[in-house]
Amino acid sequence: MLGLWRIPVDGGPEIRVLDSVHHYWWAGADAGIYFVQPRSAQPASALSDLNFYSFKAQTVAHVGSIQARPSVITPSIAASRNGRRLLVVQGDEAGSDLILVHSFR
Repeated sequence: MLGLWRIPVDGGPEIRVLDSVHHYWWAGADAGIYFVQPRSAQPASALSDLNFYSFKAQTVAHVGSIQARPSVITPSIAASRNGRRLLVVQGDEAGSDLILVHSFR
């Protein structure tokens, strides 16, 4: 299930904070949460929006755009506590090689 949820430290019900946050595509800061939201499903190189959810105002603001989607298998965004610096990891190329070895000892 997509989304970002919160739960009180002392217990209580879960509350959905954001509907469209993907696993590994968000980072917390003191004042809120930065998250990446793709503009469309295809192509993979399409622009994605970088947004900020404010804890105080409970609103989402557009911060900027990135050229491609972040990785879906590793953490892809980090923020400094004060929110003045963001790091977005983007893998432009991935691949692997399969090799068949006969008579391996």
